[in-house]
Amino acid sequence: MCGFVYLIFYIYQVEVGKLLIDKGIYEDCKGFHWQTASLENSDHKVAHYLKKEGVGVPIVILPGGSMEASMLCPFAEVFKDHKRPLFIFENPGHGKAKVASAKILRDEVLSGKHWVLSYAKHFQNLLQKLKIKKFDLIGYSLGGGSGALLVGEIPDKIRKAIFVAPAGFSMVYTKSFIKIIKEGRLKETYAWESLEEFESLLEYIHMDHKKIPTFLKKSIVKRRLKQYGAGYWDAYFNSYKNLDITYPDKVLKSLLKDKKLPRILVIGLEKDKIIDINKIPFFSQLLDAKFVKVIGSGHAGHSKKIPLIKSFFLGLSPLMNKFLDSSDAEIPKAFGPISF
Repeated sequence: MCGFVYLIFYIYQVEVGKLLIDKGIYEDCKGFHWQTASLENSDHKVAHYLKKEGVGVPIVILPGGSMEASMLCPFAEVFKDHKRPLFIFENPGHGKAKVASAKILRDEVLSGKHWVLSYAKHFQNLLQKLKIKKFDLIGYSLGGGSGALLVGEIPDKIRKAIFVAPAGFSMVYTKSFIKIIKEGRLKETYAWESLEEFESLLEYIHMDHKKIPTFLKKSIVKRRLKQYGAGYWDAYFNSYKNLDITYPDKVLKSLLKDKKLPRILVIGLEKDKIIDINKIPFFSQLLDAKFVKVIGSGHAGHSKKIPLIKSFFLGLSPLMNKFLDSSDAEIPKAFGPISF
């Protein structure tokens, strides 16, 4: 009987490890609660998001690609002194809704539909469902791209907006990218291939990885390598070299035409391997936004060994809070350095 129990445990060791990790994630997002909303008038019928109660104008945070909302719980520490309601939405086709929406994402891209515009409309429907009438908007990476299009849809409902390393809103798809979509080879952005990198990710979400037995963590890493293959992170960055991401985007430009826009801050990262920092000022001009170059930082600096919360989110907090708190704050042209 004892041998049978050990056999069952061995077979399901990965699942056991995941359960322990999930428990740690939920403990990390203290004060937040997972919520699910059904949206009849959206291309994506289900929305998952995290909510934290507070008083005053809400802050809505849009994560980057492949990020689950729980990954940005540390981001909320930037705004902890505000004590305002916090919402962390998820881009459709990413996070908890990744499996359910993957086919929709693929069909949208192949049909030539502006996929991130559909994300913005999805968020607009979700905000309406939640009866959020006025809010501050924070968008990171893909969340910055969909957030910019959301500004074009409902500028009157956004008090202020901050976009960090905005990405994803270009209509330009190269043949190589379409091929990747057709073959279903889109993989998770947050790649880790070793026990050390996996433990770093757990630290990033403020989880004590020492509470998870090493053999369980190793079994999860082994399963992931088998599923996604080795060398993914470098391949992910290299794939962007073949994408013609142009600024400004024509669809965004048409959305913004003749509209009174909120105050917007665009943050560009100096050592960015995904977004060309020399192009972001054009994007900023389109939004009539203040642009600031952050020295020493780069896109997805959390991918390897240093937890992002220690050097990036909190490093940006003086800049972001100054912009949110003051109507006439002097924002520098360069900020930092923030190093990894």
